[in-house]
Amino acid sequence: LEHAWCVTLRPHANDIVVGFDEDVVVVKLSCDEPMLSMDPAGKLVYTHNTDALSANLRAAADVKTPEGQRIHLTVCELSSTELYATSL
Repeated sequence: LEHAWCVTLRPHANDIVVGFDEDVVVVKLSCDEPMLSMDPAGKLVYTHNTDALSANLRAAADVKTPEGQRIHLTVCELSSTELYATSL
């Protein structure tokens, strides 16, 4: 891969394409959307960037919240990773 002549992005796909003299390289980046998992007891485990976080939805159900409003959760940090999570 000698000279790169073209660099382009695919909108809404997180793909970067680099055109070289005799080849093309496609780099697929991970999504910025957090990964989520919830157990039947209402414990929510999710990732945001490199942080693994936890929240209890059952505790939030006790608070009276008007319909359509955001639910305020108490978030606990479980751990941090060196890489973005791809699954839980």
